[in-house]
Amino acid sequence: MIEARLRSDPGAQSLIDLARQRLQDDPLKNALAAFYLQSASQEGQAGSVEFAHKSFGEFLCATRLKESLEEWSLSGIRRQEFYVSTDQMDWEICDLLGYGGLTPEIVEYLITLTTASSELDSVRLFKRLENFYLRWYEGEFIDEFPENLPQKKMRLLGEHLTVNSWKLGQRQVDVYVGLNVLILLLELHRYAQSNNQLHKKIIFHACGQKSTEGFDPLRLLNIIGYSHCVSSAGMFSKCEKNNAKPESLTASHFQPSFLTYCSRLNGCNPCLT
Repeated sequence: MIEARLRSDPGAQSLIDLARQRLQDDPLKNALAAFYLQSASQEGQAGSVEFAHKSFGEFLCATRLKESLEEWSLSGIRRQEFYVSTDQMDWEICDLLGYGGLTPEIVEYLITLTTASSELDSVRLFKRLENFYLRWYEGEFIDEFPENLPQKKMRLLGEHLTVNSWKLGQRQVDVYVGLNVLILLLELHRYAQSNNQLHKKIIFHACGQKSTEGFDPLRLLNIIGYSHCVSSAGMFSKCEKNNAKPESLTASHFQPSFLTYCSRLNGCNPCLT
């Protein structure tokens, strides 16, 4: 599966081909490859490999995501508004972010990489991700016909995993996509608020800005409810246990997995007062 994820990168694919040629179709015999990769330990994943060092895998994931963020933020040429069209970006977001939740470690790597990038237009990226977030909330991707993007991602995941290994349904894929985009928006907001040139250009309100047409006080609470299809506990089950109302939500209502990001919002979300 690692090789399949790297096929879109010509440089990485050429290295894989070269390693296979030199090592007679068994690149794991190479000492360097053996240090970073190992045969999958989980039952039902025979023939696949996994990263032996978690931090290395997270760094590669952040690096791959950083490259896509840069491409999504590029302006188009001639009559094209964007270098990567909206339809293409929608699929790439589902493909990259529909596998599971972004870990704090991946996000930390990603922020470090993107803040040092001179090719990233943060304002354009923020506007595009925010637009995706709003369309995702309205169910645009999960309701698409005949094969929607979460369903396509689910199908591709199934082609790489065996029957006995862990799989995601299209609802779970859709939830992870939306929550991961939400995390990226929160991090963009946090970064912008410490930047004098960006703090007035990038302001994220998960429920929309109060006293505007786009404000929906139930948006975040609806997302919390939707996230329960990922697991029986949901990602934000403390809200339900405390019978919290959306207008009175605080960071203390959230599970630790999301608390990492809520603690750094700097007032970006009017639903977290």
